Amino acid sequence: MSYYVKNEINGNVFIDLNVYTNNTVNSVYLKEIANEIIISEIGASLTNNSKKADTSIVIYFSNISFIALEYDVQGYVKLYRTTVHIKFNYKNKEHKIRRLLNVSASHDYFVDESSIITDLKKEESIKIATRKALSEIFSKVGTESLRYNK
Repeated sequence: MSYYVKNEINGNVFIDLNVYTNNTVNSVYLKEIANEIIISEIGASLTNNSKKADTSIVIYFSNISFIALEYDVQGYVKLYRTTVHIKFNYKNKEHKIRRLLNVSASHDYFVDESSIITDLKKEESIKIATRKALSEIFSKVGTESLRYNK
């Protein structure tokens, strides 16, 4: 599959992050993970200049939600599900490809008695769901490439 991803996302890659104002910290994390995947798994180079880019990507959270899944006997939430929704728009100059992909991924976490630990678990849950969603995005990129380049 990575061959097909590299066919779509290659050369110098520019990533533009639209910051999710409700969660700026995790928006930055989203870009860091995208950068990491592009460098380590795809083998492309990053550029800070959109004009020099062979592939341009716009990435952002469209939503982050939390749903209570389980309650204790007193009615307090014990288990939450974090769901992240990410939009990923990319274009490749060489192949004149332009695609918009939407993905979502979830991760569950238990609430702790300490609010500080619970907040840390919540942030970690967002990060895990983000990593899952980005992995799915790059799988979709490969699938799209395979479908259109038969």
